[in-house]
Amino acid sequence: MGLGFVTRIQRFSLSDGPGIRSTIFLKGCPLRCRWCSNPETQQAQSELAFRKSRCIEGCTLCVPHCAFGALNRKMGGEIVLDRHACKLSFNCIDACPSGALLRYGRELSVSEVLEEVARDEAFYQRSGGGITLSGGEPLNQADFSFDILNECRRKGYHTVLDTSGHGDWEHLLRLITTCDLVFYDIKHMDPEKHRLFTGVDNCQILENARRATRYGVPFVVRFPLIPGINNDARNLRAIADFVTELRTVERIDLLPFHRLGQPKHEELGRHWPMGEEQMPSAEEIEYARNILMTSGVQVAI
Repeated sequence: MGLGFVTRIQRFSLSDGPGIRSTIFLKGCPLRCRWCSNPETQQAQSELAFRKSRCIEGCTLCVPHCAFGALNRKMGGEIVLDRHACKLSFNCIDACPSGALLRYGRELSVSEVLEEVARDEAFYQRSGGGITLSGGEPLNQADFSFDILNECRRKGYHTVLDTSGHGDWEHLLRLITTCDLVFYDIKHMDPEKHRLFTGVDNCQILENARRATRYGVPFVVRFPLIPGINNDARNLRAIADFVTELRTVERIDLLPFHRLGQPKHEELGRHWPMGEEQMPSAEEIEYARNILMTSGVQVAI
């Protein structure tokens, strides 16, 4: 069993499957969804984040720890990170007393991941919980993902795979047959609009969904409701019709857009693509829910 890149392991998660869970966020994703709330999982390599709100005014302890001059103090005392000069040595992190500088992404072995999630084994047993493998995209690290799911299942943990479905069918088949439940993202039914808003078309995603639900593994379709992008009646009806084709879908999770990803984009020195777009209204959410319910599948918000 080899090594993989992990963004973080979130303990006591209550929204990523049944019971109390540990969610393992892997690093690296082939999609670039404009509304992404976890942009720190997109790149396959480690990244340095700078949370300016945590930076202590007048503190310069991090500056001498960067051998490349990427950290400097401006005239007003504000610390500035030059990302072009930064070589990702991460020496500055230990010198920062407030946690304003942090690293996203570390290389771990399967045994190290298992050791961490095993700390909450008692909670899994009592609550019917387990582990959820998320991303990024688990298909990007298919062997590592398989080894984690396989070992967790061997230990008796309930396992959930959270995937966009964008990857080789052979990898997806291997993973879905090693888990108890699949969370599968459907973002848009139009291939060109899907490419416009995520960077890839949806042909492989939809075909993989059709094939995967023939294997008897329970599926939950997750649909992010994004105003002005995928909340029109035509797209909603197309998703409802598509779900009726799938054999093992237990419910649709309707996930209204939120702005929690904006500060993370800024911490990573990236532009927030969603501008001033606000979360959908209660009326818009209920409108979408009513159309999705025509699939005959339960819709949860």
